[in-house]
Amino acid sequence: MNNNGTLVEVHKSQTYSTIWYHVGVIDKNNKRINWGPSYQYDDGVHPSIAITDDNFVIEVHKSETWGTLWQRVGTVDTNNKTINFSASSQFDNGQRPSVACAFNGSMAIQTHQSQTFTTLWSSTSLITNGSDWMGDHLSVLGNKTLKEIALPASHDSGMYIGGLDPAVLGKTQVLNIYEQLSYGIRYYDLRPYWDGSDFYIYHGFDFIKGPKLSEVLADIQKFMNEGHREVAIFKFSHYNSFSNDIYKKMVDAIQSSLGQWLFTTLPSNTRLADIPLNDYVRDGGKALVVCDEDYPVNNPRSGFWVYRDWSSTTANKGDLRVFDVYSNTTDYETMKNDQLQKFKDYNGKCKHDPNLPCDLFLLSWTLTPITFVWEFSKVANKNLASVITQVANPNSHGCYLNLVYLDYVEFARVTDVTLIMNGLV
Repeated sequence: MNNNGTLVEVHKSQTYSTIWYHVGVIDKNNKRINWGPSYQYDDGVHPSIAITDDNFVIEVHKSETWGTLWQRVGTVDTNNKTINFSASSQFDNGQRPSVACAFNGSMAIQTHQSQTFTTLWSSTSLITNGSDWMGDHLSVLGNKTLKEIALPASHDSGMYIGGLDPAVLGKTQVLNIYEQLSYGIRYYDLRPYWDGSDFYIYHGFDFIKGPKLSEVLADIQKFMNEGHREVAIFKFSHYNSFSNDIYKKMVDAIQSSLGQWLFTTLPSNTRLADIPLNDYVRDGGKALVVCDEDYPVNNPRSGFWVYRDWSSTTANKGDLRVFDVYSNTTDYETMKNDQLQKFKDYNGKCKHDPNLPCDLFLLSWTLTPITFVWEFSKVANKNLASVITQVANPNSHGCYLNLVYLDYVEFARVTDVTLIMNGLV
């Protein structure tokens, strides 16, 4: 119940593994609760729900079959006594979850038991609108350039399907691209593969395929059509079975889906990372598409910018240059120390030509097993906030940590982390 006398109740069916809700309003004069009808909203067990004073709700439950925990958020319509829920998304493993929140809508906390042991676990989260975190804070961020802002970033962004075995092989994310955009992710690692008849996103080998590129583009289009004043960077690299003609075919597909949102005009003597956020989103949301290798150099197209790594011998060709060096280890402490040292040493210059500025620093907060990425990501993700929020940013060279790059992004609360890094909380 909130301070306005609105109540929400969730329960499991007495017979089936279906979960239901009621919305009620307190009638103080008659000392009763006026309940609305019961509505099924999902399948599962052990549901719990919390409500803020502005009628925002957070719901958690356990899968009816597996030891996975799921969440929904929504808003209460007190007139109709209904809840407009989002889609359900996994947030952890365990059992018997419970959730509570601050009435002012600032923070939520969940607790649960381990799915295997009798240990109890908890986590906190800011209650934020991830879809509009840039647009909602233009008063603070609007005059800052990309190189002065921290962005949540996803590694192998399209591998939410996971190839031959969705639970193991090649899978690095749970959320699809629309869900990642809505969660707040603003930098995407997309690796396209041409199978002879269509484009797919892949990981490592062409038989480890994710979704079709058309599905990814439809998700981006869906988000942009909602009118968010956000800029998201989409990096295309690691092309598989490509040629100049296949690259042009991919560009045509991207142009057809996203053309109206592509960022196409760069002021003279200005780099992409030096443009203030206000200028990017002046006319609405923007998709900043950057492409690696020589395909975009040999086949230039408005709105398709050249990407280069910090270590590239052709970094001078890059419209966007990024320090992106992963630690190549499965040991968390090794990765942590390596990435933090890299940022401490980062001076904003390219490796082979110190006269060339490197635009952005990417913190690769990832462990790199051959498979079972989910299991290895847990330790990195649960420690992200406590480590990164203690890092001096900018560093001693005056350079900012720009891209916080992870597997299974939502489990690290990476949008919350970057909001804190940007001084928005």
